[in-house]
Amino acid sequence: MLFSRSNTKKHLLSGVVGLAMLSLMAPMAVAEESILGATWLAEDIKGQGVIDNLQTTLEVSRDGAVSGLAGCNRFNGAPTIDGQAISFGPLAVTRMACLPAVDAQEDRFLEALSQTHSYRFEGSFLLFLNPEGEEMIRFTKLSH
Repeated sequence: MLFSRSNTKKHLLSGVVGLAMLSLMAPMAVAEESILGATWLAEDIKGQGVIDNLQTTLEVSRDGAVSGLAGCNRFNGAPTIDGQAISFGPLAVTRMACLPAVDAQEDRFLEALSQTHSYRFEGSFLLFLNPEGEEMIRFTKLSH
């Protein structure tokens, strides 16, 4: 079968329109959220809230190393991450003197990290969960 120039244009145009229609009808692919390469801000620790204007953060680098600010002291380490499972071994933590309320939040945060066994995303929140599935820490993304 021979195509004229106008026939070829019609076929090309109908193919492009067809692909556009398929892409509109196909479900949108949602990018899988990742804890890697982001800095996370603690919004709640063990159901007791957090001190306003005190940033407790956790950064998980793309290679899986973890670091952050526990309140007034910095920490770092190498968690084990396997799918949705995450656990934190011993963390290196500086030991500067802090106000008692800051110390209490910092201790609660570090204890919650040691009790974390998995994570999941809930809307814009990253949740760290204990083995029973109870929320230990609720984070929001700060950057990246």
